[in-house]
Amino acid sequence: MKWFKLWATAPTDAELQALDPSMRWAWIGAACYTAIHGTKGVLTLPVNGLAGLALFMAVESSTVTEALRKLPHLTVKIVTRNVTVTWDNWQRFQQDTSAAERMRRYRQRRGEEKIPPTPHEQQRPAFVKTEREPAFVSQTDAVPPWEQVRGKR
Repeated sequence: MKWFKLWATAPTDAELQALDPSMRWAWIGAACYTAIHGTKGVLTLPVNGLAGLALFMAVESSTVTEALRKLPHLTVKIVTRNVTVTWDNWQRFQQDTSAAERMRRYRQRRGEEKIPPTPHEQQRPAFVKTEREPAFVSQTDAVPPWEQVRGKR
């Protein structure tokens, strides 16, 4: 089953607050329908195939496009015989981008995956402690002991 993420700040959105309650429900219904039948926030339907969307939006089939045009945070285009609904910032608000990172950390904790340092981590300086005093050496300047031996030959 697909899901639609409704952010907790939605009730305070000025454009959503300006809608009457039935149109707010239509907005939620349209978003849910897009989550199920759309692709990355874009829903394309034939003009004569809007009954399912109308059901989710709780509006009459004959008024779906008119209702969609009243809703904020989306664009409606009718080209030839298709209606295309494109949601603003769908990727930003609907995608779960943290799953890959969570799995990476989980595998690292379990020791299943040797994770190479990210480019940002590679550029960080390393603190190298010598016998006398700690010295500040960047990782790119640090030469491993076996390389120092080779260089003297």
